[in-house]
Amino acid sequence: HPDNDAAAWRAVTPKQVRTVTEQLEEALALFEPVMVQVTRRIANEKLSKARRELEAALASEDTTAGWRALKEARACGYSQTAKDHDIEAATAREIAALEQKLVLATAT
Repeated sequence: HPDNDAAAWRAVTPKQVRTVTEQLEEALALFEPVMVQVTRRIANEKLSKARRELEAALASEDTTAGWRALKEARACGYSQTAKDHDIEAATAREIAALEQKLVLATAT
């Protein structure tokens, strides 16, 4: 009933609000490392997929698909100069090498 809900909210004390806020902050602190891990894993999976697409595009000499895959890799956090700890360094190096091949393939 709406009147009961309003009365219940009016009965909440500032101390109760602080307690709930503290509990929420503690719960979020527990979840944050997990969310960072999940985000990192998803980024790496997407980056690996973009790397495979870039490899396939180079193998089939399809530079348009290659640039599209490189764009996808960049959307996942790849950059030749980035020191991003969220993406695997080995994957970033592989993509950098493939990017060089793509530039050369496009130039010829």
